[in-house]
Amino acid sequence: MDWTKSPLGPVAGWPLTLRAQVWNCLNNRFPTCIWWGADLTMIYNDAYAPIFGRRDAIALGNSARVIWADTWSVVAVQVQAALERGESTWNYR
Repeated sequence: MDWTKSPLGPVAGWPLTLRAQVWNCLNNRFPTCIWWGADLTMIYNDAYAPIFGRRDAIALGNSARVIWADTWSVVAVQVQAALERGESTWNYR
């Protein structure tokens, strides 16, 4: 992934907290996805990729709002709960 073309910019410029979270994500066998910054830019591990289905080809480094546009009315409520109240969320098919 060429991160210089994403809202996150070059990896060398990422905050330590983001780099630490990405390390944890990539070294986890459990499906894990990070949504970072105002754009909710997504970084995820191989175990998470099947969750995207056909979206996987364009999801990495893209905005969650764009990738999940068809379900955003539901997802936005969960994002708001996490960002504004610190509540954890999860989904199960």
